[in-house]
Amino acid sequence: PSEAKSGKSSNLSVSINAAKEILEAAKDHAQDVTLMVQYAGDHQSAYTLAFKGSDLAKSSAPIQDMDMGVKILPTKSVSKIDSITQKNQGIVVRFSQNGTMPAAATLKFSAQDQGLNANQNLDLYEYDPHSQQLIPTGHKVTVDAFGNASLSTDSGKEYVLLPDSVRTITLDTRIYTMNVGDSYETGITLLNAPAGSRIKAYSSTDGVIATTVLPNGDVKAVGLKPGLTYAMIDVYDSKNQFLTHASVRIIIKGTDHPYGNSSRQFGIY
Repeated sequence: PSEAKSGKSSNLSVSINAAKEILEAAKDHAQDVTLMVQYAGDHQSAYTLAFKGSDLAKSSAPIQDMDMGVKILPTKSVSKIDSITQKNQGIVVRFSQNGTMPAAATLKFSAQDQGLNANQNLDLYEYDPHSQQLIPTGHKVTVDAFGNASLSTDSGKEYVLLPDSVRTITLDTRIYTMNVGDSYETGITLLNAPAGSRIKAYSSTDGVIATTVLPNGDVKAVGLKPGLTYAMIDVYDSKNQFLTHASVRIIIKGTDHPYGNSSRQFGIY
């Protein structure tokens, strides 16, 4: 519908069914297949989803009817994204398909319609609804000479394409429990940080842990006495100006087997 083309309504639901028989036939014959979605009215191509027959043929995922609805929106129209990318306007790609696709698909759409330029390089991020942050994928998407962009995916994640790289901090731990005398190292990754940036670490509760910033930038915590604290991690630039903060919850108690939540946490600054 034309409302989807305008990109003004981020809450508009778009559902387009691709019957499983199409994908089953492509799988059985190892045949490439491209599904095109057109806008009502002018019948211009909104986007295409392309599957390689070889990928379908070797996929173990069950072939089912697939919702091939995709919304392509400017970041400024999606408040949860705009709040963290206000000075870095790009594109939000939101798939209606929930869960795994039958095989990796390549989505092709007009980036030029969203105000981006031909031959422009875009950084690709995934939006994590739990942390409400953007997760760097490490991949770039290049707008071709005709103003189109293509990205590959095998699941219905929400993606964000930005013209400028963002600075992120990633920690590999959220919570850790250990004994007095035990130590634990939290891995920290700074992406696109200014040259000369450095990390400072300390305990939120005096005397519970001792913290050390290791030469590789990770933070080591040693249990001193029972209690609950946070390993506070602050990032400063070369002029000692504060950039961002993160923390790991650490519990010191008598336990035979230290354990923790090693899921990553992300932040943009």
